[in-house]
Amino acid sequence: MSFTLSDISDFHPPKQRNYESLPRAVQDNKTHILLLLPFIIVGGADMFNLELVKRINRDKYKFSVFTTVCRQNESEWTQILKDNCFNFTALQETMPASDWPSFISHYIETQNVDALWNFNSFFGYYLLPWLRVRFENLALADCIHVYSPYWRNGGYARLSAAFQEVSDLTITSNQLTLDAIIKSCNMKQEHCKAFHIGTDTEFFDPDKVPFGTIRDKYAIEHSRPLILFLCRLSPEKRPLLMLKAAAKLIEKRPDVCFLIVGDGEMRERIEEERKILKLENHVILAGSQEDVRPCYKDSDLLLICSLKEGITQTTFEAMSMGLPIVSADVGGQSELVNDDTGKLVPCLQDETDLYGTDYKTEEIESYVNALLGLLDNLENMKEMGKRNRRIITQKYTIDHAVRNFESFTDEILNEDKYLGQRRNVYNQLKKFPLLCEEIIILYVAYEKEMQLVIEMSSARQSLQNLETVEESNEHLLAMMNWYANFLTKTIIGKLCWKIMRAAYRLLRRKKEVS
Repeated sequence: MSFTLSDISDFHPPKQRNYESLPRAVQDNKTHILLLLPFIIVGGADMFNLELVKRINRDKYKFSVFTTVCRQNESEWTQILKDNCFNFTALQETMPASDWPSFISHYIETQNVDALWNFNSFFGYYLLPWLRVRFENLALADCIHVYSPYWRNGGYARLSAAFQEVSDLTITSNQLTLDAIIKSCNMKQEHCKAFHIGTDTEFFDPDKVPFGTIRDKYAIEHSRPLILFLCRLSPEKRPLLMLKAAAKLIEKRPDVCFLIVGDGEMRERIEEERKILKLENHVILAGSQEDVRPCYKDSDLLLICSLKEGITQTTFEAMSMGLPIVSADVGGQSELVNDDTGKLVPCLQDETDLYGTDYKTEEIESYVNALLGLLDNLENMKEMGKRNRRIITQKYTIDHAVRNFESFTDEILNEDKYLGQRRNVYNQLKKFPLLCEEIIILYVAYEKEMQLVIEMSSARQSLQNLETVEESNEHLLAMMNWYANFLTKTIIGKLCWKIMRAAYRLLRRKKEVS
């Protein structure tokens, strides 16, 4: 059964419950880390989460993982995560949100949780003051991948700074994000540290993958220059900008081929634009690939056109596979991409214009020139690729990132600075327990309203779709199924159902009286 924030009543404090299914754990001398995630999808940040849980020193640490956002069709990574942690709980599928605080509190107490790390859970941030009041010695920390001023006025970074007095440490996956939240969100410099999530250089090793698998599959000549565009097909990745640059490049280099790997909401739009630009013979849509290494192996370089990034996971992977990078100069990309490793292209689009597709000619030409500059010197590209591989293996391995995380956790658990800081915050906040509780109440009420907006938007769209379908048995069944879900699983639907039932009872009583 799935629960959402819309299942609870407004402005009720966290309920105190006794969860008998959680007997007190036996002390095993391992550091128990509770990791809060919003959900699990295929992407760079979640790949690091997965590798972190898989690679952490199991003789010293153990993970429990809770997710806090309802997400349909979660990826196959969910099962991998379950197999590699002490406990996995999808809170949104297990209990109403009103029970989350008490369940998390009970879990921390009975399962001897030592540290809570929040990785991009909005609920997790608003929970921090309440947890600090209840647990003086619990270490609280978070990880930020990107500063997003166009989304919730800074996104997770803004909240991280807002709650910095309650938490012990914030880590960022690149230096630029750290600098941005210090400058724009008033984060204290001494409260945060930067590290890089890196990649698995043993897995992403060009010597372990044969050349030609992808080229043969899609009938691409082995000698033809191949540019890889690998990402989620969503607005922030700007795949339409890539297509416009591809069209201009092909006018000058008709032998070049582009390989788009990935899927997402813009897939159909890309297919349409490819036809409009007459790029069917030059741009191949390969969809999602279970193993992307052959895509890297068969390509000559990786192209990144994103509007917003931290540092892309594909940058680490491609460099580890020996590819040069042509990338938009956004986020922390400049920490890896330069004239020695590829080429940075200035981003001329305002990052708040997420859905804009009216790209400046100057920006399109910049990509064309960057790509031509590399493709016209293949020997230099090969040397650049070898150099990139060395850089990643020496500085940016996933094992190095995991060891950093272990070090951060040990630091906040054991150093006197953090122990004294927690004690001081606890003594201050315990004077205001109702205020800390009210923060949770207000957050849940706000998210309930947001859920209502989403449900109403979905209902409106579904009704519009129903108006256009043909009256067949299949469509009638789909329509009946939609109405059943609408009336039983959404706030507005439940309200309509109650009104209809009340009206029916009233009419029946009037008929009986008459």
